[in-house]
Amino acid sequence: AAISLLPPGPRRDAIMPLARIPAGATLIPGEGMRWPVVKVENVWIFPGVPSMFRAKLEAITSHLRGPPLFAAAVYCTTPENELVARIDAVVAAFPDVEIGSYPEFGPLEFKTKLTIDGDDAETVLAAVVAFEAALPAGSIVRVERP
Repeated sequence: AAISLLPPGPRRDAIMPLARIPAGATLIPGEGMRWPVVKVENVWIFPGVPSMFRAKLEAITSHLRGPPLFAAAVYCTTPENELVARIDAVVAAFPDVEIGSYPEFGPLEFKTKLTIDGDDAETVLAAVVAFEAALPAGSIVRVERP
């Protein structure tokens, strides 16, 4: 690995803790990458710097398997506790999607973020439309469609 290119000494000693990986991890090399992507079972560990993340993701896409996941989100100004019945109705109408509800207590423009994930884009979009119809008038701040 790239760490072995550093000569022994204080700099290498300082960097070594950053090179630790979990037991049983797989190192996935990629063309042009100075260090590999780490994979532990079905969890991939990527760098947090956006440009590095993109480069790593592009380098390992051939290793990713499975159907695509479609994600959407609806942000609204109504507190989560006032939406329970409306959320439950959409959940019951769309059993093939995963729906999450996340309250926001800070000074953001929204009070609740609703997430909709599934393996069929049309079904995810239909659940988004159902939320748009079910939420109080004027409460939707933003919608991210699949």
